[in-house]
Amino acid sequence: MVRVSPIALACALSLFGASAWAQDPKLNIDQQNKLRTGNLDKNSKDRVAVALLKDYESVAGKPDLIIPVAALKKSLGEIAVVLKACTTIITGFDEVKMPDTHSDAKLLRAWAEKTTAALDVMRKDYEARLPEAEKLSNPANYPDLEKDLAALEALKDDFEKGLRGKPEEVAERAAKFPEATKWRAAAFQRYKPFMIHNGGPKNPLYVKFQQVGEILKKLQTDATQFVADSEKDVPALLKAAEEMAAKAAAEKKPAFFNGGVKQKLDQALEKTALCEALLGKDNAKGASLRKQCDEAKGRIDVQMESLKEQILVDARAPKEEYSGADKEEMRKRIQEGWKKAYPQDELLEVRFPRPWDRKTEWRFVGDALQKSDMSYLYARAIVKTSDKIASVYVAVVNKDHMKGDFISLGVHTKKGAWVVDEVLLSNLAK
Repeated sequence: MVRVSPIALACALSLFGASAWAQDPKLNIDQQNKLRTGNLDKNSKDRVAVALLKDYESVAGKPDLIIPVAALKKSLGEIAVVLKACTTIITGFDEVKMPDTHSDAKLLRAWAEKTTAALDVMRKDYEARLPEAEKLSNPANYPDLEKDLAALEALKDDFEKGLRGKPEEVAERAAKFPEATKWRAAAFQRYKPFMIHNGGPKNPLYVKFQQVGEILKKLQTDATQFVADSEKDVPALLKAAEEMAAKAAAEKKPAFFNGGVKQKLDQALEKTALCEALLGKDNAKGASLRKQCDEAKGRIDVQMESLKEQILVDARAPKEEYSGADKEEMRKRIQEGWKKAYPQDELLEVRFPRPWDRKTEWRFVGDALQKSDMSYLYARAIVKTSDKIASVYVAVVNKDHMKGDFISLGVHTKKGAWVVDEVLLSNLAK
C-alpha cells in the first residue's frame, strides 16, 4: 500500500485548489437527456452561429449598406433555427431544474445565452432592413425600368459603332458621348439596389450597364487617338490640298479642284468636324484645327476664283426625286421659311432629292434620355448668288411623331457643317 504523507496531501491541495477535487452533482435521467440533446444541438448549430456572426462583423453599424434580400431572408432563417435551439436548451434546463453547479450544463447554458444575445441583435437589424430591401428588389417600384433598359440597348447599338459610319453620324454620336457617359453613371446608381437584390453581376440590367460602360470606354480611347492623329493629319491634308490648288491654278486645270483638291480638303474638314464633336465646344485643339481649315480654304478659294466657271461646268444641282402627295405643301413651307430667314435672297427653286427618312432613337434632353421618333424631308434651296452662279443650300422639314406629327423647319443652314454647293445658272435645267 502506498502511503501519502499529510504534508504531500497539503501541498497538492494548495496547488490545484479544492475545486479541482470537487465532483459535479449527479444528474437524474431527465437532466442527463436534456444535457445530451443540448450538446447535440450545440454541436450542430455552433458552426452556423459562428459563420452568421462572422458575416455580421462587416455589416454591423452600416445601415446604408445594401444586403441582397435573398441573403437577408436566408440569414434570418438560419438565425431562427439557431435561436430556437438555444431557447430549447435554456427552457429545457429550467424544466428539469438543471443544477447550476454542473460544469457541462453551466458551459452549455452560457453558450446558449451568449449566442442568443448576439444573434438577437443581428435578427433585429436584419428584420429592420427587410421591408426596404423587399421594396428595392421589386421591379414594380422602378416605373422607368423598361424604358431605361430599352435606352441602354439603344446606346449599346449606337455607340458600339464607335467612329465608324458617315461623318455626320459619327459627329452626332460623338456629341452625345458626354451626356451618355453621365446618364449611364447616374442610371447605374439609380438601379444599383435593384441589381444587388436581383442577382448582382448576373442581373441582365447589370450586364447591359457593363457592356455600355466598356463600349463608352473604348470610344473614349479611340477618340483620344483619333484627335492625336488628326492634329498631324489635318495640317498634312491641307498642305497637300493647297499645293494641288496652286498647281491647278498655275496650269489652268480646273478639274483638279473637283478632284484631288476637293478630296484632300473634304478629308481635313471631316476630321476637323469630328474632332470638334469629340472635344466639345471652345476646346483649343478643335479651334486650332478649324482655324487652319478656314485659312487654307480661304486661300484655295482665291486660287479657284479665276477658274470658277470652268470648275462648275460639270456641276449639277440635285434632281427632284420625291413624289409624295405632300410635296407641294412642304415646298411651300420651305419657300416661306427661307424668305423669312433670308429676305434678301433670290430663291430660284426648292427641290427634294429624296423621300422622307424616319429615324427612331434615344436622345439626351438635358441629363434625361428620351425617345425620339422623327421623320426628315431633305430639300435643296437654290439661291442666285451672281449673274452666272447659284448656291445650293440644304433645307430640312422635321416631323415629330412624338408630338402628333408636328412640323418644324431647318433653314439656318448657310454656316457651320452644312455643305454648300455651287452650280452655273445655265446648268439648272440640265
